Amino acid sequence: MRLNNMREPINPLEAGRAPHSFACKAWFLGPKAENQQVFEGLLLDAFRDYCYWRRNFHPEDQPYVQVLDRLNPDFLQYQESLRDQLFEMLSQLKQSMPFFSPRYLGHMAKDILTPGLLGYIAAMFYNQNNITRESATVTTGFEAEAMQGLAQMLGYDPQRSWGHLCSGGTLANIEALWTARNLVLFPYQLALAREHASPDLRRQIKVFLKSQSFDLDPQELRTSESLALYQGIQNLTETCLELKALLSDCSVTTLGLLGFYQACAKTVLGAPPTLRVAYSQNAHYSLQKSLGLLGLGTSSALLIPLDDQLRLDHHALADRIDTLDAQDKLLAVVGVYGSTEEGALDDFDALASLRDQTPGRFWLHADACYGGYALSLNAADRKQDTSASLHSFLVEQSPQASSWDLEQCKRWRRISQALSDCDSIALDPHKLGYLPYPAGTILYRDQRVRELIHCEAPYLNSHQQKSENYWETDYPGHYTLEGSRPGATSAAVWLAQRTIPLNREGHGLLVAKTLAGTAYLKSILETRIPEHLPGMACRFLVEKPDLNLLCYTFVGSWQGQKLSLARINQTLSEVYKRLLSREDSQTHDFVVSMTRLQVGVYTQDQLNRYWQRLSANQATGSILPFSEQSTDFSKAPSHDTQISLLRTVVMDPFLPEALTRSNAQYAEPLAEVFVRTLAEQIKLSLNKA
Repeated sequence: MRLNNMREPINPLEAGRAPHSFACKAWFLGPKAENQQVFEGLLLDAFRDYCYWRRNFHPEDQPYVQVLDRLNPDFLQYQESLRDQLFEMLSQLKQSMPFFSPRYLGHMAKDILTPGLLGYIAAMFYNQNNITRESATVTTGFEAEAMQGLAQMLGYDPQRSWGHLCSGGTLANIEALWTARNLVLFPYQLALAREHASPDLRRQIKVFLKSQSFDLDPQELRTSESLALYQGIQNLTETCLELKALLSDCSVTTLGLLGFYQACAKTVLGAPPTLRVAYSQNAHYSLQKSLGLLGLGTSSALLIPLDDQLRLDHHALADRIDTLDAQDKLLAVVGVYGSTEEGALDDFDALASLRDQTPGRFWLHADACYGGYALSLNAADRKQDTSASLHSFLVEQSPQASSWDLEQCKRWRRISQALSDCDSIALDPHKLGYLPYPAGTILYRDQRVRELIHCEAPYLNSHQQKSENYWETDYPGHYTLEGSRPGATSAAVWLAQRTIPLNREGHGLLVAKTLAGTAYLKSILETRIPEHLPGMACRFLVEKPDLNLLCYTFVGSWQGQKLSLARINQTLSEVYKRLLSREDSQTHDFVVSMTRLQVGVYTQDQLNRYWQRLSANQATGSILPFSEQSTDFSKAPSHDTQISLLRTVVMDPFLPEALTRSNAQYAEPLAEVFVRTLAEQIKLSLNKA
């Protein structure tokens, strides 16, 4: 089914509006399965409709499973065995992490939106494979429409950009750098092909380059110019089979990176420079995988330090670019929009400006896997949107504690608008999109770059029809790193966007409520910990979080004794292991995660600065625990070489209003019980020591 045969697509930024008072509570099954009846009815409707389709597909065909078959002892025995094993599996699944509960305050995982779950299950019955329209006649259309909505949310022009679903951020980051590498190396590929071309073809290439004013200097070509060069050469290959064959023979794909460099060394351009990729210390570890898989090696990484707010220091990046060797070329810079450890938002406005000022420029990629859906905080009518209106909206959602102040709103709008200047963006609907795993996406600002990773399979759509709408490609697998991709994922994303718009009155409401919950929990930790643990305080790695993620520790003294960093680290590790991550129990009191700022990843100077801020005005022993003179960190105990932090991702929109009956007298806020439970466990660990 083609897109133009489907119902008119709904603009996901302007889709149906729901009143704030009840909207969010209708979007989930509910922490106590409060919406079970509605969900169960819709799920049964979906399954019955699927069975109806089966029965009526060629009704003249006779049933395969006969009555006598169903009465056969082996048949009946298998059904009983299946039932037994199913209930055994269901019993074991109760030991899973309770993502649905406000008591889960761990990783970037939460309850699933009802339309996402229904869409996934309903489409899963049909078992569509979105590699090609041959095997996914409908769900490839769902994917194309959903991706246009996500592109528009991120600020891309849906008539120029392109993207697709994948298994997650790792695949998205790898594919983005793969595309960037092939684009940067294309001028060398063309020069190599020209060396082996016939005299007539060399003249054609020379004429083309002159007509487009290209001098084929890869060091000076901007991304847009390299792409224009690539597009023009591809047009020539449609009428010149010799050039098409030579480009294939001279590609990195054919020769391998080492063979490609060796072959290029013999051309007039010489071998390409060493390609470098810059990213911050807290960038996702998938980038290391990317460099290894692409043949660049992790030694090609330029690790850029973080500033005091745990964001990429763009001034340090500029200095690092200025000191690059002549044999180095900056392939790409990866900024993070919602870091995995701290939820930090890098300054993409500054990164885009730096790219535009850099000779030859570089590919700018945004790892927005976690934070990308925060752009749904924008109003449906962006022309009328202001920082003040955003701030007013957030205040409405934060009766207990304020989330972003006006200055934070201004910064958020500035750097969020700059995301549209990135060449590619990775986004995970299975994180802040509240959709089922696996659901990652990779989006490109310019759809033409997808041809740089084009790969054919002759048995799939070898005679595909041409369409003016490039979103309607019959063979998406041409342009995806993964082959098979579940159509159920596209149905989940599509149905969610159809019913919950990607704007402030829709999905943005969820994000706003999590920001409110983050501010609320932070306030309770700050005020209650000194009451429960006299002499101690809860301190946060970042005082004004960029998103809904808190990293915190506890400092001060216990029973008159100063607490050293090593003892605090040990205490947090014990609390985490003993209570908060019990995987062998069907009942979790609360669940948080943990992270560590370690020597080797962070410099000793950075760690000392962070610890000074955390321990300010508290008697915590040594002010500078990371002393270059006194410690051999290769032999020191782990608690002495790091800052341990509890890490709480507040993705639950219901946390500020969640209540629990901790005794028979009255119900109290769940967040208060969490802080009290945390304090009791800290006290237990400290007393034991």
